[in-house]
Amino acid sequence: MLKENRSLERGLIVLETLARNQSMSLSEIHRATGLPKSTLRRLLATLARQRFVRRSLADKQYRITVNLHDLAIDPVQPGSALIADIALPHLLDLTSRIGWPSDIHIFEDHWMRIIESTRSVSPYSLY
Repeated sequence: MLKENRSLERGLIVLETLARNQSMSLSEIHRATGLPKSTLRRLLATLARQRFVRRSLADKQYRITVNLHDLAIDPVQPGSALIADIALPHLLDLTSRIGWPSDIHIFEDHWMRIIESTRSVSPYSLY
C-alpha cells in the first residue's frame, strides 16, 4: 500500500476550503480546516509563491487565484463516473479523428455539469 503525502493533502484541503469561499482570513481557514495556524502559514506561503492563492493587501484576506470551481461542488457520483469511464475511450477516438474536443455532461438539478472532457488532447483551445 502506498503512503500518502500529508503535506500535499493539507495543501489541497486549504485550496478546497478557499475554493468554497470568496475570501478568508488565516483564523477563518484555521476554523474551517482545523489545521494549526503555523502549518497554514507555511502552506499559504508556498501556495502564494506558486500563485495558487494570494493575500490581499487591502483586507489581508486569502483568495484562490486558479479556477477550481469543481472543488466547490460535490464530487461526481459513482454512477456518473462509470458513464464517463465507459464513454471516454469513444470520445478520445473521436477527438483523435476530427480534432474537435468533446465533453460528457450530466444533468444535475436544473443545470448541466461537465464530468469529463477531451479538451486537453485536442489541438484546439477552448475558453
